[in-house]
Amino acid sequence: MKRLSTVKLILCFVTLGLCMLACNSSIGLSERNGKRYSEASFLSLTETTTRQIEVQEGMTALMMAYDLEVQSGTLTVKLSDPRNAVVWEKTFEAPTSESDCISIEAPSAGKWALEIAARKAGGRYRLEWGDSCPAGE
Repeated sequence: MKRLSTVKLILCFVTLGLCMLACNSSIGLSERNGKRYSEASFLSLTETTTRQIEVQEGMTALMMAYDLEVQSGTLTVKLSDPRNAVVWEKTFEAPTSESDCISIEAPSAGKWALEIAARKAGGRYRLEWGDSCPAGE
């Protein structure tokens, strides 16, 4: 009887561990975030992160630069305005390495959402935003 209880307990822990691993997991994650940037490098990452971007009244354009490398899995970057309308979205599938700077003309003032969704991804990214592209873009 005691042996059966031990087996059930072990199965519960294994099941719980697998559920947690399937939801969000990170191996080798190193990330930094600032007022106008977000960057990370990772060996294996499955999670969704959302950052808020403050767009000031009178901005004529919101610029977002990205520099990334996806060695495995996928990385999706999505930008939504204050009304939750998706204004830009792109999925990067391994293997890829891309850099660009996009312009959102006449953005609505308020809090925008920048969502970064990694699915079994290995690689790195750096995203920067503001009223102009960083030097070199």
